[in-house]
Amino acid sequence: MNPVDIVVDQRDSSSSGTVVDDVFDEPITTVARQGPITISGQVNYGTGANERLQRSRTGDIGDSRGHFVFRKTDLDEASVVLKKGDIVTSVAGVAVSLEIIQIRHQCPLKGVFLTTVVEFRDRSEVRAST
Repeated sequence: MNPVDIVVDQRDSSSSGTVVDDVFDEPITTVARQGPITISGQVNYGTGANERLQRSRTGDIGDSRGHFVFRKTDLDEASVVLKKGDIVTSVAGVAVSLEIIQIRHQCPLKGVFLTTVVEFRDRSEVRAST
């Protein structure tokens, strides 16, 4: 692995944080955040990301998708549980706005997963035209 620092702004899952719709299980108000945490992991942007362009009034916008790879032991030692909807604000010191869309555990060995793969995409608010 070639790790870099990744800053994640996690959702506040406490009952006093975000108000969630009972039927659709989606936030009704602005999502409450816990604050940024820094995790060490490897970043991989998807191949052909620049080929999937979206049209906007200000020009074509590339669709940034990819995944992070974290060692499960690093996440456990830092007591970090990543969740779908968490926002990545910085990768290797560069400001970004990425949303976590899927989390899966990989590389099983003797009944324990060694890595956690976290898929991300651009946040829709960032892609919107003005």
